[in-house]
Amino acid sequence: QYALPLAPSAPLAVHVAGEDEWKNGAFRYRHNSGIFALELVTEGEFLIESGHMRYTVPPGSLFFVHLHQDSAMMCSSPYAVKYTVILYGPLLENLLASLQLNECRVLKLHHVSAVEREMRRIGTLLGRKTAEARHRADVTAYSLLLHLAREQHTPPPDAMQKILELIHVHLNRMYSIADLSRTTGLGAATIHRMFQQYCRCTPLAYMTQCRMTAAAQMLRSGERSIKEISSSLGYRNQLYFSAAFRKYHGISPSGYRLRTGREEDS
Repeated sequence: QYALPLAPSAPLAVHVAGEDEWKNGAFRYRHNSGIFALELVTEGEFLIESGHMRYTVPPGSLFFVHLHQDSAMMCSSPYAVKYTVILYGPLLENLLASLQLNECRVLKLHHVSAVEREMRRIGTLLGRKTAEARHRADVTAYSLLLHLAREQHTPPPDAMQKILELIHVHLNRMYSIADLSRTTGLGAATIHRMFQQYCRCTPLAYMTQCRMTAAAQMLRSGERSIKEISSSLGYRNQLYFSAAFRKYHGISPSGYRLRTGREEDS
């Protein structure tokens, strides 16, 4: 397996990628899971319990380990192999929701070789241990999630995917509907309709949610001062950021950091 240190400011990043072997009866239980993982079965069979349901997962199927949920997995064949990619980042949960992957437990893949190739490519890139390779691994992980969304059902149209990627990459900018229209060539009504269909909110609400989710994650990490977080997310001053954070989370940034066991480091 290849693993890199966590970089909390990355919107979406890969932490671990690699292959592991299991023998019959090997068992793992996760309570309130602290990770999100994609597990592709390449040989043998697993029995999965997740969301009060039980699934048999044969080769060519992928199962999801979701954040903050209980799950169990057991090798139900004499021998089994799976390839794992663990993702993290402040926008991960928002991205999964927008791609409608947040409720997906097990996915029978139509294009197994393509998914396996992308997952192994991520592992190869992590193994190079360079900043450029890590960035390419993160980009590949984003593409992998888009591919899995297509495997599950009709994905968001290309224009919607372009808008989401734009928002996720540039958290320091709040795009107007006019900006998004110029980028995609779509009218304002179409953009609003797509956000309601795929994100269940307005474009402004989605951008605010992404910023506030990223802010909370950075506050929990304790690696940046509130002023630095405010600046990185594009707020013109710390007071404006603090007011926006309190309105969204119901608590000030400093109060949130203390509540999650961190001291302000500025």
